[in-house]
Amino acid sequence: MLLLPPIGHKFTWKHGRLYERLDWCIVNSYWKDLFPMCKDEIYWKQRYRVAWLKSGDKNTKYFHHKATTRNRNNLTRSITLEDGSVVNRLVDIEAQFVSFYSSLFTSQGRDNDAINIVLSGIYNTLAPDQVLLLDKPYSEDEIKNALFSILGEKAPGSDGFNAFFYQKNWSTLRTEFTSAILAILNHDSNISLIIDSVIVLIPKKKNACKVRDFRPISLCTTMYKVVAKVLANRIKPVLDSLISKNQSALLSDCLIFDNIFLDNEVVNAITNRKRGRIGWATLKLDMEKAFDRVEWSFVDAILKCVGFPNCFVNLILRCISSVTFRLLINGKLSESFPFFRGIRKGDPLSPYLFLMIAERLSAAIRVYEEQRTFTGFAICRNAPIVSNLLFADDSLLFTTVNDTSCRAIQDILSIHNHATGQILYPFLTQYQPYGKNKVLQ
Repeated sequence: MLLLPPIGHKFTWKHGRLYERLDWCIVNSYWKDLFPMCKDEIYWKQRYRVAWLKSGDKNTKYFHHKATTRNRNNLTRSITLEDGSVVNRLVDIEAQFVSFYSSLFTSQGRDNDAINIVLSGIYNTLAPDQVLLLDKPYSEDEIKNALFSILGEKAPGSDGFNAFFYQKNWSTLRTEFTSAILAILNHDSNISLIIDSVIVLIPKKKNACKVRDFRPISLCTTMYKVVAKVLANRIKPVLDSLISKNQSALLSDCLIFDNIFLDNEVVNAITNRKRGRIGWATLKLDMEKAFDRVEWSFVDAILKCVGFPNCFVNLILRCISSVTFRLLINGKLSESFPFFRGIRKGDPLSPYLFLMIAERLSAAIRVYEEQRTFTGFAICRNAPIVSNLLFADDSLLFTTVNDTSCRAIQDILSIHNHATGQILYPFLTQYQPYGKNKVLQ
């Protein structure tokens, strides 16, 4: 007898704090052969997730129509170029995307002077016990925990196997799977065999018509996700000691709402300030293609500066730099192409690496605060000075409205650009003045 795997909510009955599944279905192998379509429902569930909850799990004509319509709407039929011309042949569309991302992923080079200025504002480093935690050999339990923490139905990478396949067949694949992962983590085996990615282009807005209107999401293989997840799980416990209180995303003891509340308090204090002739302003900064422009040389410099062991740094650099990409456009894969900078959206490591990169903007601001060329805002006389707040990849600056602060901001952003590779996105960057002197050139 076989137990049919349930689909949907894990529990169907609740009483107080007790949860239970009451409707179990047990069949024999003859029944499963007689009704093979029960397997097809999972495929259609992946293609049309939302309606699955609303319309049930019937393999109906309506369900096929909805899933197919969604797939048709996601087709890219034409691309508008910078000069206003339009291309609509699939070959030309593919060429435009490959050209754009090949250029985007090309390094601008290493600027040691800018990197050194940013690193001079770093004060938090790893403690000796944290270094030992990162440097110890990897275990089979870490690999198992990483694998089973990945959602089974996440889209697979180029190998076609999602995490559910490995989780379901863990008893059979355990020895070979863990041996392959441990060979990479402990013995520097070749990671390029599992690291190639497929980039899916997700429209940022309805009726996206330009190459820039699409967000690249990397579909990584499950084996690579496990490697990255193991490394991310080691970074998490030490991250709090490396990130300042200005950042409120992905930290264990912080909520992103913390900085939202603090921002409201600061703006309210600035607005209601009745004394003084100094004008104040807030600058909301948005970096264009923030993940895709990160220079690997800067990642290397940061990790070594804060005290990560060399073997751990080298493993992370192998994870982010050994990749070749292929674009998935209208269901067709492009030719593979290398890239020389950037961290992938869809990589379990990327959010934690990006936090440390975004933290360096605070470090650059700290350098100019110490030189007294950039001034933050204090709500009251004995309150701490707030100069900037970070919301993952978004930044908010508080500054006085004068020529000195203006030049300092320009220098800070220039240094940040040359060190990290990130550039400001002017269309989403906003400036809001307060007080008497409201003109900031």
